[in-house]
Amino acid sequence: MSQQIMALLAIATLGVPGFILIAVAVIIKTRAISRNKKCTALTTGTIIDHLYYGDGRMAPLAEYEVNGQKFNCKKKFNGIKKSVRVPSSELSTAWEDEKGWLHVKSGVQVSFDRIMSELWPIGKEVDIHYNPVNPQNSYFGIPTTNTFLVNMFLAGGILMVVLGLVMSYLANAGML
Repeated sequence: MSQQIMALLAIATLGVPGFILIAVAVIIKTRAISRNKKCTALTTGTIIDHLYYGDGRMAPLAEYEVNGQKFNCKKKFNGIKKSVRVPSSELSTAWEDEKGWLHVKSGVQVSFDRIMSELWPIGKEVDIHYNPVNPQNSYFGIPTTNTFLVNMFLAGGILMVVLGLVMSYLANAGML
């Protein structure tokens, strides 16, 4: 196979999918920012439940009312940072930082019911930001922009583009 064809194959098999991943990351980020900007109305909601998905992933569920109609809003986070191996004498804890990341420190004995009840007690009132045109689109707390997901798509895309360019260069130089 000629060097030029190998170089084109390297770009086609690695570079093109890499650019697609980068484009997906930009689309996800843009949609999240647009969604947050449209949530201009504010109402008060109440924590009605705790959701636990396993592996430290948890969120409160709030209920709110707009024009006599009730809606639910699950708390969203930019990501979850877990620390395992808390000494057995320490209680497991969780907190949300100012950037919207949920930090979970857990050990041998962990009660996520206790952690969630301390963070988000049932009946606690929270401010709900919602889209006045489509009130079911909402968030409470810090608006999220899918930071972790966007960063993973970007990193994967950039890596694939760079590998495609390196392989193309090596093919053109006759080193493959």
